[in-house]
Amino acid sequence: MARWYVYVVRCVDGSLYTGISTDVAARVAAHNAGRGARYTRARRPVELVHTENKRSMSTALKREAAIKALPRAGKLALLAAIALVFGARDLVAKPARPDRVTVPAGPAKLGSTKGEEDERPVRTVVVKAFSIDRTEVTRGAYAACVAAKRCRRAPAASEDDGHLPMTNVSWADAQAYCKFAGGRLPTESEWEKAARGPDGREYPWGDELDCARANWGNFDGEGPCAGKNPGRPVAVGSYPTGASVYGALDLGGNVWEWTADKYDDDPGRRVVRGGSCCSYFVGPRAANRNAWAPEHRDADLGFRCAGAP
Repeated sequence: MARWYVYVVRCVDGSLYTGISTDVAARVAAHNAGRGARYTRARRPVELVHTENKRSMSTALKREAAIKALPRAGKLALLAAIALVFGARDLVAKPARPDRVTVPAGPAKLGSTKGEEDERPVRTVVVKAFSIDRTEVTRGAYAACVAAKRCRRAPAASEDDGHLPMTNVSWADAQAYCKFAGGRLPTESEWEKAARGPDGREYPWGDELDCARANWGNFDGEGPCAGKNPGRPVAVGSYPTGASVYGALDLGGNVWEWTADKYDDDPGRRVVRGGSCCSYFVGPRAANRNAWAPEHRDADLGFRCAGAP
């Protein structure tokens, strides 16, 4: 008689998927080859984090349904409890494999004469090769760090939609997550090169401002993109035509992003880049700079991580 297993995999975006199979290894391989469930096809690669052996298909189906009925926080708590009992701490302590794009070494044009004084002077610097997250860190990915007790739960945090960018995080919170994920916050120069490419373009997608390429320009129903964009953060990667030359998404709009650097005019603050959903006084220009106190949190302030190429 075949043995049935209930299994849980963690997807690349940090979300969890539960299924049953008589051959878990083969099923995980199918998920990673794009032949698994519809849910995992757009969220691969996946990583196996838990299995349970059941006596029959019917008991496996009941257990699968019970786990699926749990909210995400309940699933993470279940995995954490199992890890504690069996000493398998790595079941929940591992972050999802980061999806990063590589930015090659070379010159980068920084600054602009079209913005505020703090963007001047325009200069060219050489930036070493690095990689940067394709999208902003999601709520789902951050929840794994909280479950592993490596990150603090952010005020007003919600896990209802794991594909939304993680917001309401301080600079220290962002640093802690990036360390958990095997990376760090990008420097300002890295962030700007990832957004502007080797040609120093005005926006990540080119030189023409466009409401259809980024989530920006709507604050409380007012602004140049009111009626076109929602005026709130949306799931990461929702504007694929706004990708930078290196394939990074949402570098213009959606949420502001922490960087590693201190603000030169006030070293007590940290630089944020990219604009947000609710920015409408200025467009999501890639050279635009802003800065907040490191403990600042906001509903349209998030981050992404960088690392080795």
